[in-house]
Amino acid sequence: MEIEVKGDSELNKILNSSQMQPTVAAENAKVTINGIEIEHSSNEIKDAPEGITFTLVKTAEKDKAGGLISETVTVARDIEPTKKAIKNWVDAYNNLHSFYKTQTKYEPTKLGEAPSANNGVLLKPEFGISIINYT
Repeated sequence: MEIEVKGDSELNKILNSSQMQPTVAAENAKVTINGIEIEHSSNEIKDAPEGITFTLVKTAEKDKAGGLISETVTVARDIEPTKKAIKNWVDAYNNLHSFYKTQTKYEPTKLGEAPSANNGVLLKPEFGISIINYT
């Protein structure tokens, strides 16, 4: 590793001298997921299992014998947001359908009678739409 300090030659000399030695060697992240060993160059594992990202934040602790203590991660599907979105869509569709049904309501009348006052707004004569019974 090389460090460059601008404006302070003494600090630059100290940081780039043999006085500074790494205390821990760099290593790839190693994990075992579902019995499969995975080695990755970063602490973010996106490809095992598909659709899930693991961000590794610390090294596994060791037991008294020096072995690594495994961590258990439980992943569950959260379908509540999907259920809510589907319900909202269905409610909006039903409201729109009800609105159209009310606006285009048609009650037939006998030949020669005026259109029903119960017809929907879109079938009122003032909108230029009228239904005439022909025989």
